[in-house]
Amino acid sequence: MTSDEAKNTPEPRGNPADAAANNKGKRNVRRGNGKPGQATDTPKTQKFEGRCEELKGHIYDCPNGRQAAADVFTRTTKEIAKYTGPKFGAEVMTTIETLQKPVLPIPADPPANASATETRIWERRVDAYVKADTELDANLKKVYAIVFGQCSDAMRTKLEAIPNHASIAAARDVIGL
Repeated sequence: MTSDEAKNTPEPRGNPADAAANNKGKRNVRRGNGKPGQATDTPKTQKFEGRCEELKGHIYDCPNGRQAAADVFTRTTKEIAKYTGPKFGAEVMTTIETLQKPVLPIPADPPANASATETRIWERRVDAYVKADTELDANLKKVYAIVFGQCSDAMRTKLEAIPNHASIAAARDVIGL
């Protein structure tokens, strides 16, 4: 085989060890420098992207620098608010955005000389208020799980180091989180 034919001969495909053996004498053929038994690719550490599929990439983490941390927090909070609003209601979305539970308006008492119909309407409004308040509390507990699921392991460790974390976790207090 002439040197021109050797240059035009395609390199063998298949086993990298075979390719490394055929390329002896060439420098830096592969990451393993052509030495058999060395890995050609190093496994990459998988970056945490959150536990909620719909919020992939929007996480609470401990990045370097205060500005970066503030940006990540703000961006993630907005995305969680947008995600939870249609799913759990406007009050939950407002809670996530403002970090304050909205005060639901309590129905005013009926007048002393209210008719039976007015009294019955008032009772139904009170029932609706109680139901809405109970539902808001239940939904905020569900959102706690979503928010905590978007925290990286480093952030979870920081949160768990807070003195009152046990009571926050027990109450599923998304605002305290």
